[in-house]
Amino acid sequence: MRGRAPQKYRRFENLALAVQFAVEKSLVELRTLMIETDDGDYTGPEIRSLYDHNNYPLRRAAS
Repeated sequence: MRGRAPQKYRRFENLALAVQFAVEKSLVELRTLMIETDDGDYTGPEIRSLYDHNNYPLRRAAS
């Protein structure tokens, strides 16, 4: 069984862009990701919650 390569460190202009990348474009499972900010860290379920929140400022991908 081959392991997956770890997601490399990426920097984003703001949290919304980081959340968008994690949910829509990341090649690894959301549950394995972490977004680190000056205000705290967000893991898979928290990232999904931010993305699904009514106040999420970016357009979501069509499901």
